[in-house]
Amino acid sequence: MDGKCKQVLDKLLLVHTLKFIEEYLALFFEGNYITNGSVSLWIQNRLLDLCAELRNEAAALVDVFAPPDHILNSVLGVSDGKVIDSDIFIRK
Repeated sequence: MDGKCKQVLDKLLLVHTLKFIEEYLALFFEGNYITNGSVSLWIQNRLLDLCAELRNEAAALVDVFAPPDHILNSVLGVSDGKVIDSDIFIRK
């Protein structure tokens, strides 16, 4: 695996991990595993930063994971390779 691919996968792993922690943050506070109230804001800011960093790899990631068209719900096109004209939204 090359370095660039590893960096992208590491960022995806971090996004998944932070989303998991964010989802169960109340339980972490309740159990006193986290006591700093600003951790929620830090997680949100880090997720936004990671999304900005992954923006350039978004098209490649969609190609790799190849979700079904109804999951992706793209206004630009579908997996048949035909691009939708964004001005009039009619398939070419």
